[in-house]
Amino acid sequence: ADYTNMEFGRCHRVKVREENDDDGGQNFYGGKFHSKTAAFASFFMCNDSTKGTCGSCDYSTEYVMDLSDYLQLTVEYMTNYCDACSAQCRRRLEDGEEDNNDNNNNGGGNMAADCDSCAYTCAKYNGGGDEANYLGCQAAYQDDEGNQLYSAPTCDPDTGDIIIDMFYDDECQIKHYVGNYYGFSYDTFSMIESSCVDCAYSNGLCGNMYQYAYHCVNGNNQNGNVAENDDISACKSFKQAFTERIYHKRKKTSPVFAIIVFALTLSVCFAFGSYTYYIRHKDSKTPLASLDHGDGTSLPQGQMA
Repeated sequence: ADYTNMEFGRCHRVKVREENDDDGGQNFYGGKFHSKTAAFASFFMCNDSTKGTCGSCDYSTEYVMDLSDYLQLTVEYMTNYCDACSAQCRRRLEDGEEDNNDNNNNGGGNMAADCDSCAYTCAKYNGGGDEANYLGCQAAYQDDEGNQLYSAPTCDPDTGDIIIDMFYDDECQIKHYVGNYYGFSYDTFSMIESSCVDCAYSNGLCGNMYQYAYHCVNGNNQNGNVAENDDISACKSFKQAFTERIYHKRKKTSPVFAIIVFALTLSVCFAFGSYTYYIRHKDSKTPLASLDHGDGTSLPQGQMA
């Protein structure tokens, strides 16, 4: 199918199979064993977009590629695109002119920017700083136990967002779990995750990523030009992670649903009981107070203890 746009899917770490491996892993750091994992990013192909937001996307095929490759391509694209937007569309953005491009200033190299949407896409662009300078696996610092730690882009396991975090090894496959050590705001990554790439202005990005990504359908790679690594089943892992996420989401919300149902049932029972009591006593002329037989300590009026 012919697609006009591309949007970010999610970031997910896939276990790397090792010889004599088990679920606990065989890499001992920090007092326990760890498994090796590799980070991947996915995207979807779409049609139609409005002000930088993708419209109708085909979610039956999830396109998956190595996170490092994904970021190298998308960060470079966003940097050039937003530079072109700033240079070519500045007059229109500032003065409200109707010309689509200011051809007197061709910033962003040979890339053209869509002045109708690039301002929304590049709202958080800060010139390619912060985390954009940490896209490779590189030495970071030593922890309290004397271990040399390394930083690299990876995945937030709770949100599926792209973050920078720490690893024990110089291949950045054995996770350390430090958190946001550098204090990044992740403006560049969040811009990539929230943007809808217009393939007409992508300078070949859509075609390149489509060609070199795994085409994951029901856990299987359908791209015959790109074979999966024997030790890393990316498509299968992405499908499994999606299934588990749906299961845990339903499991998490089910107690809330049960509480709501219980509360509604209790309210209905109370209302029905009140109505029944009202029907039984609405014609009675006996004051309600006379129905109180006391607690065994009071006596009828005029009678002494």
